Formats: sequence, structure tokens, C-alpha cells
Amino acid sequence: MTDSKSRLAYTLTAINPDTGQGLRARIDSPTEITILLADDDEEVARVTMGPEGVPDLMILDPKLRTPEHAANCLKECSRGCNGDMLCVAGCALECATIII
Repeated sequence: MTDSKSRLAYTLTAINPDTGQGLRARIDSPTEITILLADDDEEVARVTMGPEGVPDLMILDPKLRTPEHAANCLKECSRGCNGDMLCVAGCALECATIII
């Protein structure tokens, strides 16, 4: 028997029922989430959890609109998450709809 380690990719997907447009949050590590477009997996944003449990949103596509509003939304939404990455991922998906 060989010793092998497998790594699962955890994702959350949100689809806007009105537009059909979707986003996916991929949890890359205990401190990092990548936001992708659900239809083609294009990376559009990255969330990094700070040392005090406050997430920071970095927009990867400069053509996206109002990144400041999405970042503020994420900080407000995630206040009750207490560093829980799944909770922050849900907030990131909800707030990322502002930029697409």
C-alpha cells in the first residue's frame, strides 16, 4: 500500500435566477478564496483572510466595475463570520455580484 495524500477542491456556486449568470467561490486554503465565473472558470477576484479574521478582496480583472463597493460589501457581510471561510465564501459570492 502506498501512502498518498489527496486534496479535494471545495467550491460554492451561486446562480442569479434572473440572469442565469453564476459565480463560484473556490476555497484554496484556510486563508484564501478565489472567485471564478461559473461558466468558464475565469478568475475574477481573490479573497485573503487577514490575521484578525477580516477578509481583503482583490479584483483580478481591472475592467470589472465598482470594486470598492464589492470590497466594502464583503467586509460588512463577513463581520459575523468570525473567520469561518465557508461563511466568508458565501459573502464573497454575494458581494461579487456587484462587480459583474
